[in-house]
Amino acid sequence: MKRLIFFALVSCITVISLFPNENAAPFIAEPVNLPHRRQYAPEAFNSGALSLRFTAYLGQAVTVTVRHPAGTVPECTLYELPENGAPVRIAGIDAAPVKPADDGSAGSVTRLRFEPVRTGSYAVRLTVSGTSEAVELTAVREPVLLFPVSGREATRLVSIFGDGRDQGTRLHEGIDIAAARHTPVLAAADGYVRRVGVNARGGNVVTIWDPIRKVSYYYAHLETQDVAQGVTVKAGDRIGTVGNSGNASATIPHLHFTVYGPDRKAVDPYPYVYTK
Repeated sequence: MKRLIFFALVSCITVISLFPNENAAPFIAEPVNLPHRRQYAPEAFNSGALSLRFTAYLGQAVTVTVRHPAGTVPECTLYELPENGAPVRIAGIDAAPVKPADDGSAGSVTRLRFEPVRTGSYAVRLTVSGTSEAVELTAVREPVLLFPVSGREATRLVSIFGDGRDQGTRLHEGIDIAAARHTPVLAAADGYVRRVGVNARGGNVVTIWDPIRKVSYYYAHLETQDVAQGVTVKAGDRIGTVGNSGNASATIPHLHFTVYGPDRKAVDPYPYVYTK
């Protein structure tokens, strides 16, 4: 079974059971760039299903919103599209509950949201049976984490994942977000404070474990550490302040932020907090 964070959203979030892996019958999917918004005439569903292909990134959630006539129930199925081989069915919503549109417009709304476990090509296959009216489909991509520095508008990105360090002898395993000294640093997700400590390179550091995504978030060069090891935090809780401790003492105050995957290897945190 593929591990995938997958939700159906109506007025609240409900967890959907995952289907086992199985090869799906080949189908043609229209390539689209996200964000995507379009109205599809009823004829688009005459042959059975509408399929859209898009790129999804590790660290970014994709939300598909379907506005459809009242009384109709869309069926949405998610596929991963490997570079070689047939599409693989990941999960789906069959006869999902729907609610009236929340903006007062006519019809109903069904939403599908998922977080991929790897960057790659994916497809959504949509069927709306018996409709005689247009169906609007919107697909957007957004970071899964809260921005880790308060007052995002006053920050700037000064170094990215993979930049050279120490005369090219190693690569940067995170991103650096510059902000004024003492700016609050925030928990990017709910989690558990695994470590509060000090080391030569990172200075004052905090590590938070995310039990949902099975990843760790590493915050370094802090001026202050405002949490204790072993406590749980909610997204948005203050965990410290921006500084330039450790080997950053000769630089401007900034937060070094890293995401470590389940294998404890660093992954690019950029898509987790910035829109691609």
